[in-house]
Parts: sequence; C-alpha cells; structure tokens
Amino acid sequence: MITLKLATSLDGRIATAGGESRWITGEAARTEVHRLRAAHDAVLVGVETALADDPELTVRLAGYEGRQPARVVLDSRQRVPLGGRLVRGAGAFRTLVVATGPADEALAAAGVEVVQVPDLGEGRPDLREVVAALRQLCRAEARAPARACGARTQSAARRRAARAGRARATACVLQTARGSQRLELVQKAATTQGAEESSREEARRAL
Repeated sequence: MITLKLATSLDGRIATAGGESRWITGEAARTEVHRLRAAHDAVLVGVETALADDPELTVRLAGYEGRQPARVVLDSRQRVPLGGRLVRGAGAFRTLVVATGPADEALAAAGVEVVQVPDLGEGRPDLREVVAALRQLCRAEARAPARACGARTQSAARRRAARAGRARATACVLQTARGSQRLELVQKAATTQGAEESSREEARRAL
C-alpha cells in the first residue's frame, strides 16, 4: 500500500510561484502527518524536498515511543547534502537513497544505504523497480524485531496486529517537494487508489 500525503491550495498549488510558502496547512494537519508516519514502514521524498526543506522525516508526536519509519530519498545523482539532517541522522534512523548509479562513498560512510535501480533515461529511476525495492525493505522490516529505523520498542498498534495474527501492511508515504510543480509521480501513484476509494464511497452512498 502506498499512501500519498499532499497538501494543496484550492487552485491546486503547493506553494507560491517563488516557493516562499513553508506551510499551507495548520497544526492539526501537521499532527496527522506524524500519525501517518507512525503507521507506515517508510517515508519517501524526492531530492528536491531534501534540498529545499532539509527535513527529518521522523515521527515527533508527544509521548511516542514506537518505531521510526525508514527515510527514503529518490535521488538519482545522489545530491542529498552530507550536512543535511537526513544524512547526519543516518546513524540513528535508517536512511536510504534510491539512485541510478553506484553508491557514493561519502554517503555510504555516513551510514546511508544507497539502493541502485535501473535508469529509464535522463536520470529518471524506474518507478516499478523503486516500488519493488521498497516492498522488499518493508517486508524485511515487518519480519525483523523493532530495531533498525532507530526504534527500540514496538508500537501498541504493531503489538495488537501481531497478537491478532495479521500481517502488517507494506506502506510508504510519498511527500511532494515544496514549490515543485512536478506532481506526475504522485498523481500516477494516487490514480488507482483514488478510483477505488471513489467506487467504495459511491457504494456506501447507495446503501
């Protein structure tokens, strides 16, 4: 399962033309983002988000002691800055860079895992291979005890799922770059799920 996290204005924008807007949501929406992160195996952003926002991509809810999601950056040319929060925190939180070339030695030395996927041209990664790689990551994390992503304890929700014998859903969060108008990736990722949700909603209204 892939969950798209996207905040837009009424005219479909995610920032001003100059990219000045940092927040276009309120505190309640930002809290919900952290709840989403807590419920997923990984959080994925593009390198432009990493460069523009220098995000942490961690769960920062008051009193939260559960596992942290893996932090994933789509970064074909491995431009994520060594001095940024993502790389600096790689020792505490599992951090992956999805690239189209061999691992950068400096990133690897900092504790970042570089996952190489095929290049479709112009430095664009094969999204099918990206999803397949993340699926393997999430499955491995679901089988392993709480440890890798900086976590030391399992969340209550995870324990309840284990007791019920349910397999944990493979899930990742897509977060768009602030100020970027390139929404093709997230739009494509959301198309199938959106259509299914629309059909279910129509069925509910018919009852």
